[in-house]
Amino acid sequence: MATGNVSMRSKIVESSSGNLAIGLAQACRIFGLPLTVVVDTRTNSDVVRLVRLYGADIEVVTETRAGETLLDARLRRVQELSESDPDTVWINQYENPANPTAHHATMNEVIEQTGGEFDRMYVATSTCGTLVGCREALKMTNLSPTLVAVDAAGSAIFQPKGDASQIERHIPGHGSSRKSSFLEEKDFDKVSLVSDRECVEGCRHLLSKEGILAGGSSGGVVSAFRREEDSLPFGSTVVLILCDRGERYLDTVYNDEWVEETLPKA
Repeated sequence: MATGNVSMRSKIVESSSGNLAIGLAQACRIFGLPLTVVVDTRTNSDVVRLVRLYGADIEVVTETRAGETLLDARLRRVQELSESDPDTVWINQYENPANPTAHHATMNEVIEQTGGEFDRMYVATSTCGTLVGCREALKMTNLSPTLVAVDAAGSAIFQPKGDASQIERHIPGHGSSRKSSFLEEKDFDKVSLVSDRECVEGCRHLLSKEGILAGGSSGGVVSAFRREEDSLPFGSTVVLILCDRGERYLDTVYNDEWVEETLPKA
């Protein structure tokens, strides 16, 4: 089945290259459920190791059909797995309404921590569940901060797919080769595109100034904010959602040799 209720007979399957894969692996280990995560060759090797450590299976997609992206190929493989066994449940982060709904709690936490007094919020995008869920939660309040959607240069979420495909992306965790199933224009106020280089620069800045070791998409959020910092009114309260940790990026984002060999300079 594509999505459905989970029972103790269920076999869980999902396409993910980051936090969700690890979170599912943890949950499935606790509840004794078999899990298969479908990834592609760009997936961070540390994520793969962690998922396997929790006892889940990994399937790596290496080939695409004509006109497919790697994400398309991953989703096709997930569909094949979910249709091959009636006990298989596809979590489907790309269309499952529980994705944005879960982030009502994220916004509630932001409101609690700020007392509801914040002017702008920067959110990395991929499925756009975080962004949409936060906007949904805001609709239940009288708050109207500016929501900035931070996307990867080379992502097709906000750009025409053909234009996006001209830029190769090397840092996972944000951006996508497909449009979001959740997103509508009213769910954001502004889009900020960041390059892989800017993700690295944001990560290094955060580590240097705050002692926070964060992952690639968090670095993108930091760079998007820093780009606009000087133009914000004095005294503005700004929220940055940093959703990934940097330990999985020691061989890439925090590796000078990898950065110089892999990422084009501006």
